[in-house]
Amino acid sequence: MYQSVPTRFQSRYLPAERVTLPRVFWGLILHIPLGLLLTRYAFLATLHAYFIVALGIWFIIRDRTPLRLIYVCGYIAGAELLWRMARADVFWEFGKISIAFLLMLAVVKWQFRVKLWPIFYALLFLPSVIITLNTFSLNQARQQISFNLGGHFLIALGMLVFSQVILTRTQLRDLMLIIVMPVMGVATNTLFSTISQEVIFTGVSNFTTSGGFGPNQVSAILGLGALFSWLWVIAGVNNPTMRWLLLAISLWMIVQATLTFSRGGVFNFIVAASIGSLLLIGGQRGQARNLVLIFFAFVTVVYILMPRLEIFTGGLLSIRYTDLNPTGRVRIMLSDLQIWQENIWLGVGAGGAVAERIESWGRVVIAHTEYTRLLAEHGLLGLVALVWIFLITWRGYRQAPGWAKGVMLALSLWSLAEMTHAAMRISAVSYLLTIPLAHLTDEE
Repeated sequence: MYQSVPTRFQSRYLPAERVTLPRVFWGLILHIPLGLLLTRYAFLATLHAYFIVALGIWFIIRDRTPLRLIYVCGYIAGAELLWRMARADVFWEFGKISIAFLLMLAVVKWQFRVKLWPIFYALLFLPSVIITLNTFSLNQARQQISFNLGGHFLIALGMLVFSQVILTRTQLRDLMLIIVMPVMGVATNTLFSTISQEVIFTGVSNFTTSGGFGPNQVSAILGLGALFSWLWVIAGVNNPTMRWLLLAISLWMIVQATLTFSRGGVFNFIVAASIGSLLLIGGQRGQARNLVLIFFAFVTVVYILMPRLEIFTGGLLSIRYTDLNPTGRVRIMLSDLQIWQENIWLGVGAGGAVAERIESWGRVVIAHTEYTRLLAEHGLLGLVALVWIFLITWRGYRQAPGWAKGVMLALSLWSLAEMTHAAMRISAVSYLLTIPLAHLTDEE
């Protein structure tokens, strides 16, 4: 049933304009050659990155609502890894900073009401910024603050913006597919690298099957693309062509993520997709059709894809994914907790835990788990920030209507799972955490 728009949201209501399915189809397909093109010509990747940001600014200037800007920010979250793979001439945190910049402009343009709870969240990190400025040189402090706090600044802005907009069912589906588009380019590059080079599998992450870039981040973004494609299949419109296409894309991306031998992206997908699917099946019509799709996907993965991947990897696939060794992350987590115990109130400042490990371990070791990093570098205020993150996750789930609870919880769970093993390396973690705060409505 159609829900009326509350008066307080009228100025930020997003009208039911949408990206048509033919445009989405061609957008997905065209990112296959685009991914190959950008990785071969770095200057084109640079132009692409700045063009997308300029497009967001144009939408802010011209549009009456922030709908297309939200789409652009989602695209940036999906394209960030593609730009890094292509060696685009942009700074490392370009994705987080550009999304935050666009959201700040949106707050000004559409006069979003300033709320205390996003401001409170941002202020939690102010003491650590002061400690960092007193610990490092100005240039080093800038790098540490940008690397460690950029994601949290984006969370604060996302809370401010998404808590004051309404998204329709169709717009939410479109946003998911827009994020998948640039991930198609990442998947294409990993596939091309895998089939065009000799691949030697060992018991660790594989750079060849990751397109020559960091397997951890590649696995994560491929898992995200697989998740959104899968959720669209379960919660999408009754369009058989798009459903089967996206099911194929989801299987393709999860296969590519698996072949990176970086287990994080697959772990994220399993956690978010399984729980999200259970809620979607229970809250949607057409459960029988979805059960058939799930059964088909299960049989395809277990009885067709996995045996062939096991042969392709020389039997190392099962060994890798049944190995529970966290590859040094537990030691880093214990180090973070020890640092927190010694600096329990305010921590050692953003990046301070890395400096501590340089002194004690003699090498640079960056935290992989955001939960313990927050405690070590921000003390009790970091603990409050963690509680805040879980509270907004719970709020997003509680306020979502029945048809959207599965999707909203899947978005949050993907981000929370990614933070356990890869901190907040990519902007998608922060952006997806705040999307569930949007007020969702069905359409006539």
